[in-house]
Amino acid sequence: MAIKNPTKYVTVRRLERFRQKLQDGFYPVIAVSGATPAQTLKPNCHYVFGTCTSLTLTFGTAVSNIVNEYSFEFDSGTTATTLTVPNGIIWQVSPSISANKHYEVNIKYNATTDKYYGLIVEF
Repeated sequence: MAIKNPTKYVTVRRLERFRQKLQDGFYPVIAVSGATPAQTLKPNCHYVFGTCTSLTLTFGTAVSNIVNEYSFEFDSGTTATTLTVPNGIIWQVSPSISANKHYEVNIKYNATTDKYYGLIVEF
């Protein structure tokens, strides 16, 4: 069944939000270089770090009325990376960083409970 007037279902507000997402990017990827980066993570961006001996992260200000996700990945070299993140994250499994591994991390902020929930995956 064809929809005769598909624009009928798109509100001006939805269209403006869609345009803003196109302008901002749905999930921008930010590459960060250096063996010992210290970075403030913006919400709803994905950070790609290279091989790090230490990685120190803080969280940027959460955006109201949307899910705030802090996402990053890094490689641990011949010596395990020292990962420093803000206190208070509720981890599914506590991070344990090993040498010569790749890690992907996802942390979501729940504004209703004012809590951060984190996942870390080792490859």
